[in-house]
Amino acid sequence: MLRQFAFRELSDHLQPWQELIAERGAEGALDPEDERRRQLHDHVSRQIASIGVTAEKFQRQLQRLIEAAERDPNEVEAMKQRCVKAVEYFTGQIATQIVAPLREHLSRPLKNKKKASRYVLHLQVFEDCCWKTIERLYDVRFLDERLYDGETPHTRHSSTRRVSGVPPEKGATYRDTLELHRLGKTAIEIADARGLSVGTIKGHLSRLIENGVIDVYTILPAATVDPVVNFVRENAKASLTDIRKGTGDQFDYDDLRMIVAHQTRCRRSEAPG
Repeated sequence: MLRQFAFRELSDHLQPWQELIAERGAEGALDPEDERRRQLHDHVSRQIASIGVTAEKFQRQLQRLIEAAERDPNEVEAMKQRCVKAVEYFTGQIATQIVAPLREHLSRPLKNKKKASRYVLHLQVFEDCCWKTIERLYDVRFLDERLYDGETPHTRHSSTRRVSGVPPEKGATYRDTLELHRLGKTAIEIADARGLSVGTIKGHLSRLIENGVIDVYTILPAATVDPVVNFVRENAKASLTDIRKGTGDQFDYDDLRMIVAHQTRCRRSEAPG
């Protein structure tokens, strides 16, 4: 329970966010929106610092309550009730002081959507982290018993529309995966950030590879790619099952699809005319 009331994951997003803001200044292209970004970053930083200070105080109090409950079982209920109050407080602070201003900021129209995409995606991942923290708090358990059983006023479903400031559009899901890939995220990390399965993300990557948008070698090592490429060259009509068996049953089907997409792209570019 003590670990549930620590919020280090929130502050982890502040430095990368600040670096993205600084990139704009380095380009010499500052405008009023950049000042708003800095102000929001400062506001959120202060809120996270405040939440951290309160969390440390509460952890010390909770430690004393746990020790009291160990000595006297009658104190367990008091400890539970204090945790319920803490859940209500911290979820409210994160939702109103961090998530709400983030969403308001991201709802603004973007002047240059292409250049701002890395910035927007970072804040989307940050917002996702906030929601996961809120959900974790609502699910805090003691001896496998969920402590908080009241209403959950702060939930994701109240804001299911995309937060990038533009409505969903065809192909956007591939662009989101691409942008996170360009930020250096692995397929597993992209899946976690977007709330999708790893297989779905690798499906996106396969399409992007086949279209020549990204290189398979930025995702998989040559030790994985090259043996499959060699087999496919010699067995052009082989199915995925044939390829897997022919390369020693050692490669994941989703990885094989990405490599086949790469080979399809290569074949297409080598075709005459």
